[in-house]
Amino acid sequence: MRDTPSLTVRLSGVRGPRRASEGAGGIRELRIPGVRVTEALRPPTAIESGLRGADLRANPLTYLFERDTADVPDRRGRYVGERGAGELRDEQDPERQVARVFAPPAARRYAVDGWASVDPRTPDAALDALAGTRGAATVDSSARFENAPRYRGSGAFDGTRTRAWIGPWIAGRPAWLSWRTRARTTVRRLVLVPPAVRVRRPTRVRLTVDGRAGAPLAVGAGGAVALPAPVRGRAFRLDVLAARFPAGTPAGVRQRRAVGIGELRGAGIAPLRVPRGGTVDLPCAAAAVALDGRRVALGGRVARDAFDAGRPLRVRACAGGPVALPAGRATLDGLGAPLRADGVRLRSAAPAPVAAPAWSGRVVDPGRAGDAGRDGVRVTATGPSWLVLGQSYDAGWRARCDGRDLGAPRPMQGFANAWPVPATCQDVSFAYGPQRAATIGYVVSALGCLGLLVLLLAGRRRLAAAPAPLPLPAPPDRPRRLEPGRAVLVAVVAAAVLGFCFGLRAGVVLGPLLGLVLWRGVADRVLVLAAGALLAIGVPLAYGLAALLADRGDPGGYDTSYATDRIAGHWLALAALTALGLVLWRTLAAARGGPRPRAAGVGPAAADERLGSALVTSGPAAPAP
Repeated sequence: MRDTPSLTVRLSGVRGPRRASEGAGGIRELRIPGVRVTEALRPPTAIESGLRGADLRANPLTYLFERDTADVPDRRGRYVGERGAGELRDEQDPERQVARVFAPPAARRYAVDGWASVDPRTPDAALDALAGTRGAATVDSSARFENAPRYRGSGAFDGTRTRAWIGPWIAGRPAWLSWRTRARTTVRRLVLVPPAVRVRRPTRVRLTVDGRAGAPLAVGAGGAVALPAPVRGRAFRLDVLAARFPAGTPAGVRQRRAVGIGELRGAGIAPLRVPRGGTVDLPCAAAAVALDGRRVALGGRVARDAFDAGRPLRVRACAGGPVALPAGRATLDGLGAPLRADGVRLRSAAPAPVAAPAWSGRVVDPGRAGDAGRDGVRVTATGPSWLVLGQSYDAGWRARCDGRDLGAPRPMQGFANAWPVPATCQDVSFAYGPQRAATIGYVVSALGCLGLLVLLLAGRRRLAAAPAPLPLPAPPDRPRRLEPGRAVLVAVVAAAVLGFCFGLRAGVVLGPLLGLVLWRGVADRVLVLAAGALLAIGVPLAYGLAALLADRGDPGGYDTSYATDRIAGHWLALAALTALGLVLWRTLAAARGGPRPRAAGVGPAAADERLGSALVTSGPAAPAP
């Protein structure tokens, strides 16, 4: 197809995935030899157009560019599951490298800095070189779980269990750990020490030596792998063919798609020296971008903890000085490096700046947080300022400065509450206005409870003098069984009510169970005993086991699985209350529909006589006949 100016590809047939929702079909990547396609985003141009031609000598110019990422960019890995982007953890960044086209309104020189993160495709050996790992071997792996550098392969060779290799466990993407020694090494046996974190542990592996793959090997007790014969070579690779979670792993933790080795012993190499704590000196060109085709190398000094955790790292241009860009069209492109630029800032100082008055302001004392505000705040400023409360914006917030109400807040930076204040402002307090209504409700409720308590205590004597109520009818040993049709109708109604009140799952499960109880005529005694067992034993046991098995560490107050881990106790309590509700309904229905039982030795006349006696004795004293 020589001299072809255009090409159209139509999908004439598609094959849907086996375990995912099907769409109209698509092409992940279409490659044509000799054709290279590039794409760059253009930021909004309104400000650039408005400033073009203006005298900007007294004004600094700053551009902030951010790479387009998925919803959780710090947890994006190299591989995803077979469902593609069907789950949040499988989403991939739309932009592998930042690429922008912009139009500076004036010719300037820009200083370059920004934030960078580890590229998921960066080999573990490259990260070890950045971190200063030393030893007689280089280590690599298939990938790092959640792209966290602390899970790189060298963690399995440092002689401790505090660090481990943790790799993704995804169908169709075998997990492997490799090491290469400087001299030929003999390996006679391997021991796979499990990691300290709860992930899958290998149960069957394959060892490849210098490109020669061995037979699958079982991982025995304690992680021991017995080799059929000693092997000798320089390049070793351990493929994980099968893995499973340790016994007792909570269901929430089993959602982790990860496999790990805490320590690999017997590999024939001395433990690697993996530095801990302190800082990491990122060399120049650890990250890089291109401005109008000119390469700008980025580096810097960062905290090792931030590097190991995979958090964004502060980088700045380390060679060449500011970059000159002309007015008009310019380009920014991220370049391949161990780190990739997530955010890039271009700063150009004003060529002829105007002297600005000195100003300073700070919070002297943050005060004390209360249930609905903050008191005792002290601030100081040398000029008119903005007083900002870092809470989600709400018109109900109020601030007082030196006893003066500042009125309704204004939104600040898209989320906070702000008030303009003079330079004399010093003593500040914040209060949430709608809290007053809630407080009044608390007071009214407390007074109502107190009133009910007074009525209860005051009426005890009157209640003691009143005749005892007749007992409710005793429940039959075998309640009347409903016909199947009526039982199904009751089950449908109960499922709708329970589903509306407690969730669809409750209705789907408890509705049919209730219909089965009514159809089989289960006795009230059995229902009461079952409900008592669920409330007295089942619910406490469910909550206790949930607290014991939910071992995910401290997520800092953001444990979104807390309710899910403890939902079993909720369902048991709901089942018990449903059973008791059925018993109550049967009892009240029997009391209303049939004759009330009489007390022993008391017939109608005796009852009338007792009632008359009660009426006589409750009135004023009568004269003797």
